[in-house]
Amino acid sequence: VAWLFLVSSILCLTIPAINYGASRWLFLLERDWPVRIILHVMMTFILPSCALGMISPVVAKMALDCGAKVGRTIGNIYAWGACGSIVGTFLAGFYLIAVMGILKLLVVIAVVLALMAAAYSRGSRSFCLYVLFTGVMLFGAVSDAGDGKRIGRYMYLRDPLEDDKTCVYRDESQYSHIAVMCAEEEPSYRAMVLDKLMHTKMDVDNPLQLKYEYWWVYEAIINNCSKKGEPLSVFAIGGGGYAFPRYVEETRPGSNIHVAEIDPAVTEAAFTAFGLNADTTIKIHDMDARNYVDDLVNAMDSGCGEQIKFDCIIGDSFNHYNVPYHLTTLEFAGNLARLLKPEGVYILNLVDMYEPGLFLGAIVRTLEQAFSSVCVFSSTGRFDARDTFVVVASMTEYDMSGVDELIRFKHARYRGRQLSEDEIAALRNQKNNMILTDDFAPVEQLLACVFRSDYTDLFARYVVLGSQELDAGRYERAEEIFTRMMKRAPVNMSDPYFNLGEVFERKADYNKAMDYFQYALTKDPGSSSIRNRIAELITRQGDIDGGKSLWLEVLEDAPYNVDANNNMGLVLAYNGMLDEAMTHWRKVLQVRPSDPLAHYQLGMALLKKGFGTDASYHIKKARESDPELTSVVKDFLPAHDDAGSADIVERLLF
Repeated sequence: VAWLFLVSSILCLTIPAINYGASRWLFLLERDWPVRIILHVMMTFILPSCALGMISPVVAKMALDCGAKVGRTIGNIYAWGACGSIVGTFLAGFYLIAVMGILKLLVVIAVVLALMAAAYSRGSRSFCLYVLFTGVMLFGAVSDAGDGKRIGRYMYLRDPLEDDKTCVYRDESQYSHIAVMCAEEEPSYRAMVLDKLMHTKMDVDNPLQLKYEYWWVYEAIINNCSKKGEPLSVFAIGGGGYAFPRYVEETRPGSNIHVAEIDPAVTEAAFTAFGLNADTTIKIHDMDARNYVDDLVNAMDSGCGEQIKFDCIIGDSFNHYNVPYHLTTLEFAGNLARLLKPEGVYILNLVDMYEPGLFLGAIVRTLEQAFSSVCVFSSTGRFDARDTFVVVASMTEYDMSGVDELIRFKHARYRGRQLSEDEIAALRNQKNNMILTDDFAPVEQLLACVFRSDYTDLFARYVVLGSQELDAGRYERAEEIFTRMMKRAPVNMSDPYFNLGEVFERKADYNKAMDYFQYALTKDPGSSSIRNRIAELITRQGDIDGGKSLWLEVLEDAPYNVDANNNMGLVLAYNGMLDEAMTHWRKVLQVRPSDPLAHYQLGMALLKKGFGTDASYHIKKARESDPELTSVVKDFLPAHDDAGSADIVERLLF
């Protein structure tokens, strides 16, 4: 049995490395989801599970060899095994994972198994040495020392985000792995990632700038159903980064805002790294939204406790495909209807595909049983791929016909629209005709077709591999990888065409590159990065005015777009308009203070205008950000500095 404990310990230590490799194995990523999940789980856990499962029978045989009674011995061993499984499940799920994290917990299990192996081996030297080895692994998993971190990283026992400069906060709770990421040059721009889903993104210095299209829909619906700026009573189901509750708090002072967030660790992340102020007026309830709603309804029925009705209830708790079914049912919707004022609205978002739209259709039919009026908005306006839909339910019939224009007036990039009555009728009249109830709400099955079509991890791996080949100059191999990506991509995905455009641009086949960039733009008409690359190609081919015109379009939609401002500055400088060019580079430095291209070009322009001291400052800042100054070279325009200026630059730098 000592050898079984030893083998089990070794196999437990290999779980993180095998899991890491399986998650990046292209062969596995290209399989259908059911096959992929089965193979991934088997590769990662089948050997440790088999080894651990063999211990009980061997221990039972050892006990029987000692003359113990068969029935009592077998019964005791398996009874204690069952008790251990139950205690271990609850202990890990409710305490250990939150305190230690999964990786550290795996190493601790390996250490315990190693100690058991050493005990059963009666102090064998080789087994004791292995115990020492697991101790080193534990040191690697928990230590903040340089050597410990290197050991942990080598054995995949550390969170890969811990050395990521863009990760400003990490935690692991009973519910999810939490990370707050920031843009390297724009530290106020934050994204909260729960497990693998980017749940919230916002500029913490500007909470009024809503980043998601479905938030634009929320904003327009609330403004359509109430007077702009007046205080409201709002209940948000799910907090996340608290972006929209903060928006309501800022734009409607005096509002009574309640948020039910089941995971206190997510709320802590919002306070620590996502700009939620400690003196916020938002009332936060660390509990499941269903329980909070039940408490409010019970208080209403009994006449005791908190008595409150809401102008607006916002449902934002559906995490990717992890949908808490109990927040989708008719019983829950009925309670929400009771908590709304007569003119109140319930707004929720969900991910689905319009065709077949099984989950969306079930939600519409369910809400129609509890509310008088239900309408639906698409965030993208495309029905041929996955989309985020916003469903609006109320007891009052509101005219929503002007909501789309209201959104486009403020957000020119908005491509979504309200679904017509015929489109909602098509959802309502699906074959399954399902109404979700507490007894029957198979949300996972309803989302199965959407889940099967999600190749996010595969596409990310394609991009990594293709980019590596592109940087290495192996253009044919990069083209092959991005072509494979294109064949699997959904019809509205622009990335593979954009990447293929980059391949042909590197190969100096500008006509073919332009074809791919133009086609990518048809998939994502609002993309600033695609339009920027098209403008660069146009300029490279001699049409400077055409490139300038396209950059002006980008800047009209996004006045502080970094690439467009940098390139617009270069075009203006090329035409001798240095003052106008410097305005654009200064805009870049407002949002990206360390941008080497903006610093370098601004320094060169200042040098030409005779401001040597200021020029020296900016050119040195460019060198600090990019010591080799490789990122300041733009080959689509002749450089606007001359040899004499270059000599002066060398003297300024050295």
